[in-house]
Amino acid sequence: MKPEVGNVQDLAVQDLAIGGISISALLLPMVGDPLLVPLTAVAEVVAGHATVRNAADPAWLHGWINWRQHSIPVLSFPAVTGAAREALDPGSVIAIFNGVAAAASRGFFALALAGLPRSIKLSAASGLTTTRGYRYRPGELLAATLAADPMRVPDFDHLEQLSMSIPLPVLVR
Repeated sequence: MKPEVGNVQDLAVQDLAIGGISISALLLPMVGDPLLVPLTAVAEVVAGHATVRNAADPAWLHGWINWRQHSIPVLSFPAVTGAAREALDPGSVIAIFNGVAAAASRGFFALALAGLPRSIKLSAASGLTTTRGYRYRPGELLAATLAADPMRVPDFDHLEQLSMSIPLPVLVR
């Protein structure tokens, strides 16, 4: 019998515990709480790609990188959620995500990171719990804790819609 669910975000954590499954995931360091994402969502983690920014780009966009002959928009997760866009330097780490919904036609989108990701395995024994009473911001699907460490699960649909709302740049070098 399933325990009572407080909100829809609890379903994912509950299904993990009840299903007896384990999920390979990455903890992506961000300015603020890290993001918890399924390993399969990330195509590659790169460093040393300078972004090209156009004057008309929205505040939540760092700019574009050229990766494997694709123009990839690099989003600022803090700016997507309403905070200030973090600074990037030439050696900044960027996670490139597979586009599966709105961004599928473009293939990929990216988020700037505050360091190198950490691989983790989630299971019922992991102790992952949802954060009650958290006020979700745009781009956040779930607030959770793992071993008392707060983290967020991004809303990939929202991120993909944002990445598709901007036209491809004319030229990315």
